[in-house]
Amino acid sequence: AAALPGSSGGLVSDPAAAAAAEARLAALAARLDTELRATAEEVGVVGREAAAARESASAAGAFAESQVSGLARQLDESLRSQVEQVRQAADEAAAARVAEAAAVAAEEAAASRRAIEAKVEAAERLRREHEEEARAVQEAAARAACDAREAIEAMREVLEEHRRAASTQHAFDELQRPRGAGGSRLGGLEEDDEPTVPLRQVEQLVDSRLVEQRAHMAATAERAADERVGAATAEVTALRSDLERQQVAAAAAAAERQRAHEATVAELYSRIGELRGPAAASAGATGQAAATAAAPTRVASEQHLAAQEARTAADVTALRAAMQQQERESQRASAAMLERIEELRRELEAAKGAARQVAEEVATVAAEKAAREGAAAAAERADERAAAQVVQPAVKSVDVATSRTPERATSRSLALGVTGPREGVDVESEQRLRVVAAERARAEAAAAEAAAAAAAKAT
Repeated sequence: AAALPGSSGGLVSDPAAAAAAEARLAALAARLDTELRATAEEVGVVGREAAAARESASAAGAFAESQVSGLARQLDESLRSQVEQVRQAADEAAAARVAEAAAVAAEEAAASRRAIEAKVEAAERLRREHEEEARAVQEAAARAACDAREAIEAMREVLEEHRRAASTQHAFDELQRPRGAGGSRLGGLEEDDEPTVPLRQVEQLVDSRLVEQRAHMAATAERAADERVGAATAEVTALRSDLERQQVAAAAAAAERQRAHEATVAELYSRIGELRGPAAASAGATGQAAATAAAPTRVASEQHLAAQEARTAADVTALRAAMQQQERESQRASAAMLERIEELRRELEAAKGAARQVAEEVATVAAEKAAREGAAAAAERADERAAAQVVQPAVKSVDVATSRTPERATSRSLALGVTGPREGVDVESEQRLRVVAAERARAEAAAAEAAAAAAAKAT
């Protein structure tokens, strides 16, 4: 239908041209058909290649899925085993640390308790010794006071007997005195003459000796009490320093255990971080599918790690609570020990006061005894001088006045209780004086021995 060359725009009038055109058309159609077939074949080849590509892609996808599943399972198993190992290691380490800390704390508490019990026992033994010493001092003072009272009573009885004898002799001398002018006694003694005895000096000497003895005994008791108080104070200071050292050592050990536990926890955390790093790297290398597949395992691992951290924190809290409880118990024991020491100090002060009181009583008894002995000695010396000055001149005057024979004078003197020509001394008076002197010597020896024993025990 197309216009051929050489035509003028109308139908083809040349059959040859038309045939050539048809031939060309047929050739063009054949070539087009050939090209179409070739294109169809190429399309078939491409389709087959596409199917093969799809099959290979499916196989590759299945292989990749199997590989991802295997890697995910391996990663899950590896993470689980590693987490289990970490958990077991953490549990074992925490249990070992807790057991070790508990054993150390129990041992330290037992040692501290034993030390405190030993110190309390020593303090109790010291208190018992002080009580026994105070009791012994009181008993010795009581015995010394009783002995002194008995000696003083005996001396008083002897002195009263001697005074009665002297009074009787004086009455006899008064009866034998002549009633002459001047009122003089026989033997040249005036009526108002009395034996001069330095009683004031004796009293002053006795008072000074008593004051010195009392001051010496008080100073000795004070020094002994001060020494005991100093020893008790030194022991209290040593106990306090020992308790402070134990508290410092316990605090240092607790801090060291806390630092070791924190280091263990930090090491566990670092190990968990190290394990998390390779797991995250391998999970990132396997792709999103592996990450998606490993997500539940990671969540479980994180939950387990969180639970482990919670258990570790609970163990740390329990350990801190145990350490605080131990510290409180140690503080209570220290407070009880200090209270016991203060009670012992008060008891020691009371014993010191009792010892001082006993020393004062002993000094008072000794002073009274010394005063009575001085007065008795002065009275005895005065009576002896009076008897010596009165008896012999009276006997001689009576013998001369009555003009009796020596035999009758001797019998008269014996009747009056005075020896005859020997020295005019009454036998009974001499014997009485000797008995009094012996008893006074024995009483002085017993009192001195009792006072020395009481002073030694008080010291």
